Amino acid sequence: MPIHRLWYIRSEKGQVEGPFPVRLIGDFVLVGRLTQDHEVSHDRNEWKKLRDVPELVPQELKQDLSKTEAQQQLTLARRRADARSRQDRRATEPEGAMAEERRDAADRRIPEPYQTNVHRTRQREAFAPGARAIALPGPKILLGLAVLLVLVTALFFILQPIRSAQDSDCNARPMPGVYWENCKMEGRSLSGVNLSEAHLRNSYLAMVILNDANLERADLSYSNLSGASLSNAKLYNANLVGVTLRKANLQGAKLKGANMSYAILQGADLSNAMLWNVDLSNADLQGANLQAADLYNARLDNAIWVDGRVCQTGSVSKCLTR
Repeated sequence: MPIHRLWYIRSEKGQVEGPFPVRLIGDFVLVGRLTQDHEVSHDRNEWKKLRDVPELVPQELKQDLSKTEAQQQLTLARRRADARSRQDRRATEPEGAMAEERRDAADRRIPEPYQTNVHRTRQREAFAPGARAIALPGPKILLGLAVLLVLVTALFFILQPIRSAQDSDCNARPMPGVYWENCKMEGRSLSGVNLSEAHLRNSYLAMVILNDANLERADLSYSNLSGASLSNAKLYNANLVGVTLRKANLQGAKLKGANMSYAILQGADLSNAMLWNVDLSNADLQGANLQAADLYNARLDNAIWVDGRVCQTGSVSKCLTR
């Protein structure tokens, strides 16, 4: 699926709003103003459920929410999204049908998830002027301290400066940590450059040359690298969620610990690549070359294998099928 920067939203009443950038739609989902059942389109002709477009579903909602760590990450993500929404509500508020749904809470507002409602209530109570600490019974003291610690930690992250797509500088020279989000860099020659921890989310990098480049811990999620060459590139612990690497050259690439869930790797050359501990769940590997690739401890849950088979949940290091 090609990656698009802007998407239209169709309300339950059939009215179309937008277009909105990917990050803003993700915030709408996190704070409950949109659900994954809303319809989206990049051209107003072809519509699909938001849940069927991986780039629009926040990563925090794709985790196993039965785990405490995943729940904490989701809570922090919702607080950040809520803070951004309050800061620029006038500039980003969708008009028309969606705004009407928000204004008329009696019968038009999109129902918020229970967890979101609980989060809003707790945040109001915690930060309300003059709020006093509640004395907890003895057996609950430890629990109260734990909750306080979570709130302090959350406040710390909320107060951190949040970079946005507006901070991206597509003309900046390549260097560690560079902000190239949403940039179009088709065919650029970047062999051997150091882009460790670079921000390349949602960028168009088709046919780019990154042979021997250092992309350790870089964020390339949802970027399009179709036909790109990353031979012997270092991608340790890189974020490659939803990335398009169709027919890309990844010969000998070092991908240890990378997150490649939902990646499109159709026809990609991964021969001799190091894929230790890589998350390839839900990835599409049809037609890919995995000759001599090292898949030690790689997750392949629900991945589409090179021959079109779907790997079973629990597939590790190799594709298990019925």
